[in-house]
Formats: sequence, structure tokens, C-alpha cells
Amino acid sequence: MKTRYLLSASLLVLALVGCQSNSKQVVTADGTVVRTESNGDGSTVKVETTDAQGNKTEISGDESGSTVKDGKGNTTVMGKAASDADLDLPKYPGATRMADTSMVMSTANGRTMAFTYKTADPFDKVLEFYKAQLSDIKPTLFSSGGDETAFFGIKEDKRDGLISLTRKESEKETLIAISVTDKK
Repeated sequence: MKTRYLLSASLLVLALVGCQSNSKQVVTADGTVVRTESNGDGSTVKVETTDAQGNKTEISGDESGSTVKDGKGNTTVMGKAASDADLDLPKYPGATRMADTSMVMSTANGRTMAFTYKTADPFDKVLEFYKAQLSDIKPTLFSSGGDETAFFGIKEDKRDGLISLTRKESEKETLIAISVTDKK
């Protein structure tokens, strides 16, 4: 609950200072200190919070994405921060990455990356590509009311992964969600 409050307070302040060129500091009723910085046009913003117990969180962002760091060494990056090569799993040829759905999170236990791609190709064609690329993994398939979904689960000693394919009957694109966790 406290983390949610800190994040909400930080995002509120972030929204309030997004278009101002200066630094500001606010102390909330519970003693949380919120510091903000902006470059003036709102394209680069940084928010730091420190609660009454000294726990720190830093949120920074620009047009390429945003980063959240906590005082425990955990980092979450959203946007264009990681490359397709970081996944080290097959990417469907011609699929385009949806930048607003990308995430990289690093913790003391490892790193998790998640990207979503889209293609106009039919679900069955995408499914056959992944069956060929991941021939040792049997997918789990679901179909309901014309919507189709397939999951490929990858479990290795230092790495887990999931590839999810989804095509809704009402849509003209197949979505490909790929997530990987590299364990330390």
C-alpha cells in the first residue's frame, strides 16, 4: 500500500511539473519528500521520493521510455530500453515491436524482459513458425469463439521464457508476447 501511495504521489508531482523548467520539492503529510526536475519542455523528467524511514525511489523518463529504481537495487525500465537481441529467442520475421509494451526489470535475483510484437500474418502461420523454431516444446493451444491463443513455455537452468500468440477473431493482427527471465 505504501509503495502504491509513493508511486501515485510521484506520478502526480511528475504530471504537475512536466512542463516547467526547474526543480521542486514537496513534503507530504506522512513525511515523504518528493523532489522533481524537468528540462522545461516536459521531454525529460525526474522524480525522487524519500519516505520518513529513508526508503528511496527514483523515477526518470524521456521520450524513449522511463526507469524506476528503488533503494534495494531493483530497476524497472519501460519503453525502448532493451533490444530484441536481449531476448535470445526467435522473433517472427516481419513482426513489429510495440514500443509501449516493452519492459526490462532487474532485481537481485536476475533480469526479466518482456516485449510484444504484432504481425498481419494469420495465427496459423505464426504458430507454424514457432513450432519449427521451438520443435522440442509442445505448445498449449486454446480456441474460443474464433479467438486463438498458443503458449510455448521455456524452462532452462538459468532461464525461463514464455512465448504467447494471440489472435482475436475481430482483429486483423496476431500478437506475439515474449518474456524471458534470466536468473542469477
